[in-house]
Amino acid sequence: MHWRPQVVFCQFQLYSDLFSFVGNFENLESHARLLLKSTDLWESFGSHGWGPNNESMFQKNQASHKTSSSSRNVNDFLPPTSTRRRAVFNYYRKDFEILSKITTPPFDPTPFLEEIRLMESVWGANAQLL
Repeated sequence: MHWRPQVVFCQFQLYSDLFSFVGNFENLESHARLLLKSTDLWESFGSHGWGPNNESMFQKNQASHKTSSSSRNVNDFLPPTSTRRRAVFNYYRKDFEILSKITTPPFDPTPFLEEIRLMESVWGANAQLL
């Protein structure tokens, strides 16, 4: 379930107008804080009570990358010309298209727009597998 496209998991294409908050994992700490504060739940559930020092569970993850890689740039692992990158893009294409249109703060659609533009510049407007 974790790797399912969000259009399948959340049926986002059907219910996107019902979502009043859309955050992303890359900004988990700040987005979780915004969501919990906006619902008056930060002090009860977000600010403390986790880990050895009773800190917030939404602290920035400082753990080293499992592969010990110093790079977090997808282009270093899957260049845009890679057929694997194209396959991943196609698998999540509907997610990219739907998420690129969300303007509900604090969500930033820029990375989704950039990936669509990049893949289309490399593979053409359809970017579909042959």
